[in-house]
Amino acid sequence: MQRHYELAFLVDSDQATQAHDLAERYSSTITDAGGTVHRLEHWGRRNLAYPIQNRTKAFYVLINLECDAPTRDELQRSLQFNDNILRHLLIRRSEAVTKASQLIAHQHSDAPKDTAEAAPKDTAEAAPKDTAEAAPKDTAEAAPKDTAEAAPK
Repeated sequence: MQRHYELAFLVDSDQATQAHDLAERYSSTITDAGGTVHRLEHWGRRNLAYPIQNRTKAFYVLINLECDAPTRDELQRSLQFNDNILRHLLIRRSEAVTKASQLIAHQHSDAPKDTAEAAPKDTAEAAPKDTAEAAPKDTAEAAPKDTAEAAPK
């Protein structure tokens, strides 16, 4: 019986180029055994909350998958014995998760928009028409009347 799982693993930051290869290898292991990869996300190199094996940075990968128990066991064994993987967590999910994670969705929403759309069409509209409107009408109102009143006691 095939079940849904979520796999997150941390790859040594020195081996970040190998993280993509590891993710592809695990994905192919799952699909070759008749499983399905619903989502594969590379979160990139991030700081760790605490040092793991004297490392402070790691490359994060998240995979949502569907597979049977023998494939899951094989996947866990290969994760345990891979020296480049600092930590991994495989949890069972009630259903398949296919939409982007909040982290990835947030990164895409923070991405700069097209500059042509973001810039105003006419620079005259963006700037105040009269510079006198932008400045205070009476500078005497803005400045203290007596310097003795403005000085702290």
